[in-house]
Amino acid sequence: MKRACSIGFGLLLLGLAVRAAAPPGAVPKPAPAAGPPAVAVVGIEVAKALGGDEGLQALSGRRIGTRLTLRITHPRKFFLALAGSDCELTSFTDDKLIDLVASSTRALGTWRDGPMWVSSDGHTCLLDIFTPRTPASSASHVLLKATLVLKCGLEPAVANQTRLVLAAGQKLSAGPVPMKIASVRREGELALVSFTSPDSPERIGEMAFFEIGGKEVESRCVERNVIDFMGSAVHELTMALKTSAPAVGVRVRYFRRTEKLPVGVDVKAGVGL
Repeated sequence: MKRACSIGFGLLLLGLAVRAAAPPGAVPKPAPAAGPPAVAVVGIEVAKALGGDEGLQALSGRRIGTRLTLRITHPRKFFLALAGSDCELTSFTDDKLIDLVASSTRALGTWRDGPMWVSSDGHTCLLDIFTPRTPASSASHVLLKATLVLKCGLEPAVANQTRLVLAAGQKLSAGPVPMKIASVRREGELALVSFTSPDSPERIGEMAFFEIGGKEVESRCVERNVIDFMGSAVHELTMALKTSAPAVGVRVRYFRRTEKLPVGVDVKAGVGL
């Protein structure tokens, strides 16, 4: 399964942050106590079929269906990933009581669409809910009820590796998940470094790279893959580093433990068509 990472700075995909430098050794500090997570609809897209013009439909690349983008926020939680198999959909309808979710979509869990995006402080995430069905033409709103289960980080920590040679076969031992460099590809001023591990890197909150004994190297996550090979998963993470140096220092911010947080969703959004 291939997932594209955020290209812009200040975003985190499934736990891997790409953000401005912080003081070495700093760890996230929880905010004062708060209630349950706040849930809001921040985007809605309804794309209807083009009335039999399949050629134009294919050319446009439009995905027929209804998509809701949800924002979930909690000032004391550090969101890492969506526990997809634990999520439950209660209902997704329009205000004409048309069921927008087919039984197959419900059974397969494909109503959870795409990756989960997390803010650089870990307290806010965005995720999409999608169904290939669309509301009735007379509908004015859609209504969603579900329980989403988010994996959250506990006990933040920092690990450092003073030197990592940017070459295939070299090992990154800092942090909760040992990783090996599978390949390094140079493209102009960028070094595209592909890390692999048999274990999920979801407990990693941030990876930062530094010149040996010097300043931070600009970096970003460009791709994450989970490759299923004969029943065994291999996690692949590709980072783009703006450096021509043969070696860098690495700082990994991570969480020692995780917890699952059920988030009740009960929202209403205007269709706008």
